[in-house]
Amino acid sequence: MSRATTFLALASLGSMAAILALLSSGFQGASREELMGFGDPVLALEFAESRETLDQLLAAGKTEAAARQALLWVQRVDIFFPLFYGGLLASLGLAGCSPRHRGIVVSAAILAIGFDVFENDRIARVLAGDCGPACFRTLAFAARAKFSAIAVASLGLVPAVWSRSDRWRWASVLGVLASALLALGNWKPERAVQSGMTALSLWLFVLVVLLWRSERPPATTES
Repeated sequence: MSRATTFLALASLGSMAAILALLSSGFQGASREELMGFGDPVLALEFAESRETLDQLLAAGKTEAAARQALLWVQRVDIFFPLFYGGLLASLGLAGCSPRHRGIVVSAAILAIGFDVFENDRIARVLAGDCGPACFRTLAFAARAKFSAIAVASLGLVPAVWSRSDRWRWASVLGVLASALLALGNWKPERAVQSGMTALSLWLFVLVVLLWRSERPPATTES
C-alpha cells in the first residue's frame, strides 16, 4: 500500500476524531429530536433547508453561542476533510480496482470532493447569516449530491474485494450497504445517512487492511 493511501486514511481518521471532539464541546447531551432526527449536528446543518431549521439546531447546543462556535471550528477542519476522504476513495480505486471500475470510482470521488467544497461554501454563508432561501436550497442539494457520489464510489470498490480475496468477499456487503443507505439519504437523510457513513467507514477500513495484506511480500521459511 502506498504512503499516500496510508496518509489519507490516517488523515481522514484524524479529521473525523477532531470533528467529533469539537461537536461534543457545543452539543453534548443533545437528543435526536433536538437535532431534527439526526444523530449528528453537522448532518443536520448540511440538510438544513431554512433559517428556522438553523435556529432549531443552534438551540440544541449547550448555548447558542457554544453551538455556533463548535460549528465554526468544525467548518475550519472540514475545509481539508473532503480532500482526505475523497483522496482516499480515489487512491483505493486506483490501487485496488480493475481499469473497468477504476474510472468510475475516481470520477465519483472527484465529484464528491467538488460537491463537498461547494457545500462548505454554503455552510460558511449560513453561519455568517448571509444565506437566503436559494442558498439553503443549494446547500441541501450539494449534500445530497455529495453523498450520492460517495455511494457510487463505495459501490465501485466492491469488485476490488472479489478480485483479491475469497476469504474477504463477505465484507463487500458493507460496501453495498453503505451505498444503499447513502442513496436512501436522498429521501430520508435523518434516518439513513449517518448509518451509511458508519458502514462506509468500516468498509474503507476493510479495504485498507485488505490492500495492505495483499501487497505484503510473502513470508519465507528457512530450511
